[in-house]
Amino acid sequence: MLWISVCALALLTGPSLTGAQTVTEADVVKAISNLENDGVKADLAGDPAFYRKVLAEDWTRGDSDGTYYTKAGLLNLMADAKNIKTNSDLQQKRHELNPRHKHRNSF
Repeated sequence: MLWISVCALALLTGPSLTGAQTVTEADVVKAISNLENDGVKADLAGDPAFYRKVLAEDWTRGDSDGTYYTKAGLLNLMADAKNIKTNSDLQQKRHELNPRHKHRNSF
């Protein structure tokens, strides 16, 4: 899912710090957990606002199939409802592609 990229981004960027600020491990864990949860909610709702807010303008991501995405490309994909896939959609597609799995309920 996309939230994995967002989590990696959060780990690399972290909060802005000045010399007077201290951040505890609990603060970091809470911030990352909140970011992950917000990303999951955005994915389930098909809501691009989360990604519009948290991704840098020059953000890119490469998938294992060699496809690369930019922030603008990702937002365009999310804008088209036909690109939003649920677990049921993916399971149905798997059954269509591999009939021997027709009676299995798990991936």
